[in-house]
Amino acid sequence: MVFSTKHRKPLLTPTIRKEIFMHIFKNGKKNGLEMDYVNGYYDHCHCLFQLPPIITLSLAAQYLKGESSNWINQTQLTEEYFEWQDEYYAES
Repeated sequence: MVFSTKHRKPLLTPTIRKEIFMHIFKNGKKNGLEMDYVNGYYDHCHCLFQLPPIITLSLAAQYLKGESSNWINQTQLTEEYFEWQDEYYAES
């Protein structure tokens, strides 16, 4: 799954990127996704995982995108309000 920051703003700076990607990885595992790898760049995130049959792709997106943007804003990792773009790309 690949998703980007809202308006592709380069908010994922090197100083916070690793912490955010680790959080996404741990949260995916906590919610039943078989996480393999999370990485990305200033304006997007790549997640490689196996999707169990009981979890829909849209629910997986909610676990990865929705929860992480909430966490980023609560911990104030970015100077401005953080949002992921609504869309995402996924392939199986």
